[in-house]
Amino acid sequence: EASSHGLEQKRLCGLNFDLAIMTNISHDHLDFHKNFQNYLNSKMRLFKRHLKTSGTAIINENTNEIKKIKKSLKNSKNVHYFNSEKSNFNILKIKRLTKTHIIVLLEYLNKEYSFSFKNTPLFQIENLFLAYYSLVKYGFSFEKISKVIIEKVLSFTKILHIEYKNKPEIKNNIKTFNSFFIFLNSSSNKLAL
Repeated sequence: EASSHGLEQKRLCGLNFDLAIMTNISHDHLDFHKNFQNYLNSKMRLFKRHLKTSGTAIINENTNEIKKIKKSLKNSKNVHYFNSEKSNFNILKIKRLTKTHIIVLLEYLNKEYSFSFKNTPLFQIENLFLAYYSLVKYGFSFEKISKVIIEKVLSFTKILHIEYKNKPEIKNNIKTFNSFFIFLNSSSNKLAL
């Protein structure tokens, strides 16, 4: 994860990435950045200073500041906006059945898939599908990733919910699916996909 703090403090100096993903922009961290524009500028450093020339940027289209982001990246190559581009991988619908139950209908290569989430915040579901989209863009098998999501991620969210309920301090260690995908993409687990 390339945090706005780390980018601002130049802790990523010398690192250039093949893939950079922006999941969202919120009003977090304004205590550090002092204002929203500084925060946004800090996040944009990932794409302007740390993405390889041949690298790919994937941006969540649902980000509140999407117009500013598009303007900032208008001269950049290989920028993909998820889920606005009509591609082989699209979220057709996100439907909240109850306060705690969300269904996501996904289309891949003209075939529809449904995923059911319970007790998972919507932003985490969006982050999961951004990671999913990114892996497919990089050539990982859609079917294998789907299997991992069904077998591992959805059970992972149930485990997190139980642990959150019983041990609220775990929220300080695992906040999103990012840690799960770091695990999946680590060298010892690449064969899992």
